[in-house]
Amino acid sequence: MELVSKKINRSFMQKLENDISDLKVEYESYFMGIVKIEPIAKKRTLERLIRHTLAGNIMNTAQRFQFKQLCARFSTYNQYWTRIQRKIEDGTYERDKFKLALKEKAAPIVRARGTDDNPKEHKYHDLYSDLMDAKASCNESGKKLSYQTFHKALSKQAEQLKTKYNCKKVEFKIEVVDGKTKIKAIPKR
Repeated sequence: MELVSKKINRSFMQKLENDISDLKVEYESYFMGIVKIEPIAKKRTLERLIRHTLAGNIMNTAQRFQFKQLCARFSTYNQYWTRIQRKIEDGTYERDKFKLALKEKAAPIVRARGTDDNPKEHKYHDLYSDLMDAKASCNESGKKLSYQTFHKALSKQAEQLKTKYNCKKVEFKIEVVDGKTKIKAIPKR
């Protein structure tokens, strides 16, 4: 982009229009996350070119009209880019919110509730309710699993782990990994 050309003709207007379109594409790439750096240098050069051309006197009415249209288009894009940049900085941009939701869904939810050190406690009730909540958040069906079946299975597994690892208690955790709910047993010495 040359800064100021003495002669404002049809090719200059076409080049200016192409430069604005190219800058728009670069900003869209930046906002989609393809390009990591905002194209500020090109934007400033284009602003400078428009400012210098405005200072000159365009005699042809058709060219003046076309130039004003290009200025209005650039101004509209500039306001849009500024608004999107502000949303990104504030953390309210939809793409960023979508990515955050994906990360939160993929991140494992870990709840450590049930330990097997005192069988008289109602420790399994909290663990069972956490399991049902986690299944509901992942849209899994938990209707087939009754509390009694859950309690028997965990008690049996706790006893097996105690003998296998020679530990005094077993802690159970509810995890959500890749959208699936899992119960993890951790032997404690």
